[in-house]
Amino acid sequence: MRRSPALPSLPRLRASAARSAAARACAALSIAAAVGCGAEPVEGEPAPADISAALANLPACEPVVSDGRIDLVAGCFDGLCVGQTYWGMVEGIGYEGLCTALDEPEDTVECHWDGQIFVRFVDKDRDGSPDSDVTASELLLTGGLEAGTIEGLGVAASTSCFIAQYGEPDRVTWAEVNGDYALVDAVWLGWGLHLTDDDGPPGSLDPDGKVDQLTTTGAR
Repeated sequence: MRRSPALPSLPRLRASAARSAAARACAALSIAAAVGCGAEPVEGEPAPADISAALANLPACEPVVSDGRIDLVAGCFDGLCVGQTYWGMVEGIGYEGLCTALDEPEDTVECHWDGQIFVRFVDKDRDGSPDSDVTASELLLTGGLEAGTIEGLGVAASTSCFIAQYGEPDRVTWAEVNGDYALVDAVWLGWGLHLTDDDGPPGSLDPDGKVDQLTTTGAR
């Protein structure tokens, strides 16, 4: 199961139910409201008064390949774009995805291409296939996807690269991890962009400053 504090549709963001008390995150708070944030302070120093202090501690920007296969303004990856039907996506990328009916939410199938691009569609007749007239509202890119925007933004790029491009996020999740404050989720509402950095063994939290999952709805 995955969590999505700001963009509600795709569920591919890993849950944090098994985190220790020292690694609890403060989800979906605006930067202005992130004072203290409920996280346990690092021993010997107070919690940051402002989330920008945690943002400033992110590793330096390391972009990925700048091949333009990802377009975050349009909400596209290769031939897959927000606003397309499933069959429109199949035509754009050239082959069908693997679709699975979900228990929750009901009447929904989740389709993926190569285990790296995930999209959900309504399936009212519950035949295990997306309804022909339903369009995608967002794309989720994850795991080992070797692609980027023309600026080099994509999965495995440093979170700081996105902050340099788009400014401070509108909503954040941050936590104390291994004695320091770390950014776990970042959301830019106007850009329709949600990043997650939570890699680690199941049930653990181990952000490394690089994006593990990226959800895009396209700029609004």
